[in-house]
Amino acid sequence: MSGATAIAATDDDPGGRAARLVAAAFTFDSAHVFRIGGPGRPRLPLGDEPLDASLIADWRAAGMKAFLHPFGILHPDLHLGQLKLLALWNSFIADHGDALLRIDEPADFDRIRTTGTIGVLVGSHHGEPFRSVDDVDYFCSLGLRSCNLVTFGQNRLGTAVDEPAGGGLTAFGRSVVERMNRVGMAVDVSHCNERTRLDAIAASAQPVLMSHANAAALCPNVRNVSDAVIRALAAAGGVMGVLPLRMLVTPAEPATLDDYLNHIAHVCELAGPDHVGLGLETPFEGFDSIPAANQMPLPGYLRNAGEQRRLDLPELCHLRRLETIAAALLRRGFDQAAVGGIIGGNFERVLRAILAV
Repeated sequence: MSGATAIAATDDDPGGRAARLVAAAFTFDSAHVFRIGGPGRPRLPLGDEPLDASLIADWRAAGMKAFLHPFGILHPDLHLGQLKLLALWNSFIADHGDALLRIDEPADFDRIRTTGTIGVLVGSHHGEPFRSVDDVDYFCSLGLRSCNLVTFGQNRLGTAVDEPAGGGLTAFGRSVVERMNRVGMAVDVSHCNERTRLDAIAASAQPVLMSHANAAALCPNVRNVSDAVIRALAAAGGVMGVLPLRMLVTPAEPATLDDYLNHIAHVCELAGPDHVGLGLETPFEGFDSIPAANQMPLPGYLRNAGEQRRLDLPELCHLRRLETIAAALLRRGFDQAAVGGIIGGNFERVLRAILAV
């Protein structure tokens, strides 16, 4: 599905091959975030303020065919906040229907290819808006196609990485997972603790997503994922998007593009190249470009003693970062089919299965 086979294998220029590979492949960022506010007031889009059409030009320039945006909700009523954000995204996509397509079903991947529109898989960081199992159907009808079960602390579904109590998937959480399977909504366990991740993978009849996470074996941060979870995720057909936040790439400085690629290679060694992708969760300009007054407080797993580490890998804070990653993987000896899967084909395959209800 990646289109990688269309690239000449005899081309010994990784940069040129990478550019053509990105152009031909179905690229997908499984945790896309972006800045709003322009150069004067740059900030993250965590409210329901309007989105700017200039974002579309950036997505095209970056070679993005589709992305999952797991929005965060700052509204004190998470159910209402999710409704507002779904209305925002549905309006934005409808207003720019010549350029954007909301991904609701497997055929939408084909429509993206034939029309040249950019696919948007609408997701949420929060399971709390599911007040009842029927809310899964309700939000699905409004376009929600992916949801993190829990992001911080403990909720009615399960436990996040920052909660020391260590609970797993609850009975209600299991019912929600089953309903998500039934309606065609992806189960995302990126922020769940170990037990909730494993419980959700076992409970789900569909492959599970880890839209943005890294390997704890390479960087033992509580937010990162054990080898046992990576193997279980892959055995159940899931895929994991690797993210380049410095604190989750290496336990100490320096942190480089090579260190980021080591996480991709580690997942490949454990589970094969079909179960890893890119969950970049970094604006093109980077988080560090946002003034401190406009930043959100960092969660504990992104803080450190002494001078605070930066968040970004500068090598990936630009519009051509997909080409940068593809070229670096080719230099490491990954074949074109594997790179095509990593930059998007693997998520497309799994999402087609999840959405086929």
